[in-house]
Amino acid sequence: GTKFDPEGAKKVRVNRNLRRAPLCYDEVKVCGFCAQLFHHQQDNYRPSWDAREAQRIKSKEAQEAKQRKAYWDPLTTTENQREEEMKELKLQIE
Repeated sequence: GTKFDPEGAKKVRVNRNLRRAPLCYDEVKVCGFCAQLFHHQQDNYRPSWDAREAQRIKSKEAQEAKQRKAYWDPLTTTENQREEEMKELKLQIE
């Protein structure tokens, strides 16, 4: 059968409990069939709060590490100071 053929749909191997309407959804309202599509992609599709929080903390720590590294690098520090001085001079001239 085709996907529009109800007789052909009965031949698809799906857990019988998942065919009944009240039980075909889990706690996040994704049916058992659709859940197969996101089996190993759940964190990409709908990341959990913990995953989002971990990503936020990781990016914050990376930014802080980058700032610490730039602060203790004399060349970068001097270049940033010179850029700020040039901006101030340009503002004073204008």
